[in-house]
Amino acid sequence: DINAIFIKQKETGYERIGVSTTHYYPEVVFNMGTQKRINIIEDILYRINEQYSLNLNIDKDETWSMSFQGNRLNHRRLELLEVQHKDTEQGVIESTNILMNFIENELLPAYDLFDDIREIDKRINGEGENFWEDDIGSSKPFNLGGRFFERRLIIAKLCNNLKFDMIADRYFTYLEKAMEKQTGQPYHFDRNDLSLPVPATIKYLK
Repeated sequence: DINAIFIKQKETGYERIGVSTTHYYPEVVFNMGTQKRINIIEDILYRINEQYSLNLNIDKDETWSMSFQGNRLNHRRLELLEVQHKDTEQGVIESTNILMNFIENELLPAYDLFDDIREIDKRINGEGENFWEDDIGSSKPFNLGGRFFERRLIIAKLCNNLKFDMIADRYFTYLEKAMEKQTGQPYHFDRNDLSLPVPATIKYLK
């Protein structure tokens, strides 16, 4: 197998690190991915999915809540590509050192911090640059596993964020602007369509 998976079980969920290799024979380039599951978030999302029959492809026990890649993802990828003598033991050692530096100094401290979901809420539902329109792109230090808008609303509600209604409204505005930009026509989202994930999430949480 070209993957090594490391899993840390916690009272709040689990954390997973996957180290992989890509073979450009004879050279081998290392890479990695990470996930963190926060049970309370996923339990609620699972119940929403079941209640409104949303078919979100969510596993009750395995779906993860976030993936942290840090603020230097592209730089780290370039570092790994530029390792010399990747076809030797020394290249493996240098590649491992790059990954371990990220794991020990960024990843694990961040995941420990995010055991308190108020820390996530502050970073995505806060003020100024700490209010995210979305989690798309490598410039973001983490993402919420492909369900950013649903999970951000769950996090806001769990944290008793007083801006919950504003956060919900900003989603619809974001979508309407995106659709108008794409089509060139005004777009109005049906905020009461409970066959759609975000309206269903808002309804459930309220």
